Amino acid sequence: MPTTFDATAGQPLAERLLACLAAAQAAGGDRRGQQSAALLVVERDGGYARLSDLLVELRVDDHEQPVDELARIYRLHWLLFGRTPDADWIEVDDTLRAELVARLHALGYDAELERALGDWAGTENLEERVDGVARIDPVVLEQLRGT
Repeated sequence: MPTTFDATAGQPLAERLLACLAAAQAAGGDRRGQQSAALLVVERDGGYARLSDLLVELRVDDHEQPVDELARIYRLHWLLFGRTPDADWIEVDDTLRAELVARLHALGYDAELERALGDWAGTENLEERVDGVARIDPVVLEQLRGT
């Protein structure tokens, strides 16, 4: 586990801990077998809407592959509640703006872009990843393109 923790330096703490759990399981795990796994990460004002300190609180009970299931649930959690660094957001130029409008229109969101994107993001539970329309979180763009 310490080797894996050191090797994943620079990644988010939750992902480092998941990698450590997987490494421990691969090295033999608990002699009693697998049944449950949990992940708890706190960060000052890091929780939902930055209103709490609870960044990640996930657990899997009574599962044949709890570490794998915990990793799967974490990926969903990160999609819905994670934060992409500001430097990684994409500038919305005229070409991308036209694409966003067309994609949202095809999904039935016919309002002006900012409202349409906000309404769609709210429906998809991605509203925490939208902040106007001058720039877009690449995770939001990927989800919109995949819809």
